[in-house]
Amino acid sequence: MFNTSFFILVFIHAPRILRSLFPTPHLEIIEKYARDNQIKITMVYAVMKAESGFKTRAVSPKGAIGLMQITESTGRWIASELGINEFSADQLADPELNIRFGCWYLAYLLKRFNGNSELALAAYNAGEGTVSRWLDSGNIGWENSKIKYLPYKETEKYLVRVNRIYFVYKTLYPELDSCRLQAVGKACISVFCCTFGGLCLLFCQFVFLKNKNGSKPAGEMLKHQQKRLSLRMEKA
Repeated sequence: MFNTSFFILVFIHAPRILRSLFPTPHLEIIEKYARDNQIKITMVYAVMKAESGFKTRAVSPKGAIGLMQITESTGRWIASELGINEFSADQLADPELNIRFGCWYLAYLLKRFNGNSELALAAYNAGEGTVSRWLDSGNIGWENSKIKYLPYKETEKYLVRVNRIYFVYKTLYPELDSCRLQAVGKACISVFCCTFGGLCLLFCQFVFLKNKNGSKPAGEMLKHQQKRLSLRMEKA
C-alpha cells in the first residue's frame, strides 16, 4: 500500500524538483532569437540541454563549442550568412552569439527539411549533408511520423534523448511557446502543467520501477525517486 505522506511530498515538491532538473537559463536571449527565427523556445532548450548541459564553455571531442555546440566551420558559414565579417571560433564561447547562431541554424534545418523536426534534429547532430544522403538512399526507418532507425546509432540515441527532453520542456513550460497568453493565464497554466507533469513523471517512476526502498520513510523515498528520475533523463 502506498504511503500517503509520500504522495503529499511529491505533490508539494514536484514543480521545484522538475524545474531544477530542467531550468531555463538565458531566457531573454533565447526568447529574442527564437522569435526572430520563428522556432519554439522549448525546442531550443531541449537542444541546448542535450548538447552542452547549459555549459557556456563546453567543447566536444569534435571541437563543437558553447551552449549549442557550434563547430568552427559551421560558425564561419553561419557568420557569412548573417553578414558578420569578423568572426573567430573564440566568439562561440559567448552565450548570446552562440544562441544566435544555434537558433538560426536550427531554423535553417527546419526549413531545409520542410518543417520536419525529426530530420532537423537529426541533422543538427549528424549534419545536413549526411541526413540528406540517408533520405536519398532510403536509410531512415520511420514509424508513423517518428524516426525509429538511423545508420548512425549515436544520432539515433541523440534524437531519442532530445525528443524526451523536448517533451518535458513542453510539459513544464507551455507558456514559453504561447506568447499571446495574458500574464495571469500564463502563470496559472505554468503552475498547473508543472505540477501535473511532475506528478505524472514521478508517479510513473514510483509505480513502474521496482521499489527497492523497503519501508523507508517517505522523505527518503522521495529523494530516491528524484535521483532515479534525474539519472534516467540524463542518460536517456
